[in-house]
Amino acid sequence: MEIKKVIQEDFPFLRKLYLDVRRDRFTWLDPAALREEDFDADTAGEDIYGAWVEGELAGFITVWAPDRFIHLLFVGSKFRGRRIGTELLRTAAQIYGLPLTLKCVKKNRPAVEFYLAYGWTIADEAESPEGTYYLMRWDALRKC
Repeated sequence: MEIKKVIQEDFPFLRKLYLDVRRDRFTWLDPAALREEDFDADTAGEDIYGAWVEGELAGFITVWAPDRFIHLLFVGSKFRGRRIGTELLRTAAQIYGLPLTLKCVKKNRPAVEFYLAYGWTIADEAESPEGTYYLMRWDALRKC
C-alpha cells in the first residue's frame, strides 16, 4: 500500500469512489440526490491523501488542517478489511498530530464501531441535516 497526497489527476477516481461508497453504505441518504461532483464541493480547502493498492485507489482521507478535523474517510468496498482506513488514520496522526476530531453520523454503525475500537471517544452528540451525529476525538495512537 502506498499513501500519498493526491493530485488533480486523481480527482476522477476520488469522485467515483466517494459516490460509490455513499450510494452503497449511506442508506439514510437518497441515492438519486448524490453526484460525483459532490466530492469537489465537500472537500474544498481540505488536504486529501489517497491509499493505493497495486496501482488502484483503495481509499482516501480528507483533513481540514487548521482544526485537525477529519472530514472524510472512505474505503472502497473491495478493499474493506485490509487496514486501509487504519493506515489513513495513522498517516493523518503523523502529519497533523493529535488530538484529531471528526463527526460520524450515528446511523453509520460500522463507522462508529470502527472508530471506537481504534480508541476514539464520543465527545458530544448533535443534529445535522443527515441526522444525529457524534463528535469524536482521538487523543492517542493505539493498536487495532
